[in-house]
Amino acid sequence: GFHLSGYGVDQANDEAYGAGFEGWLRLHLLSFDRFTVFADGGGGRTYFYPETPEGGSKWNWTAKIGGGVSFQLDDGVYLMGGARYFHVSNGNQWGRENNPSYDAVQYYVGLMFNL
Repeated sequence: GFHLSGYGVDQANDEAYGAGFEGWLRLHLLSFDRFTVFADGGGGRTYFYPETPEGGSKWNWTAKIGGGVSFQLDDGVYLMGGARYFHVSNGNQWGRENNPSYDAVQYYVGLMFNL
């Protein structure tokens, strides 16, 4: 599937904000009544303002991989949360010296809708 992501980044000299579009794959490994355990991952393109990481670029690539759990709230509506490895960089588009990257663990909660 696909999803839209929004970001807020606390940088040393300036806060940044971003929005991105990502391709996604999620595999539900275990199901217990209204709960599932899943692994997921994907990546895509994200625009940040100002440059993120500092000294980098406004257009970046993102990659994420991890897992989580979901709980069914209603027909086709799930509360979900988990943790992922998160990477952002511009993929050396403007040379290695202009490509700072950022790697972290990303924790998340959200709603998932089956269409």
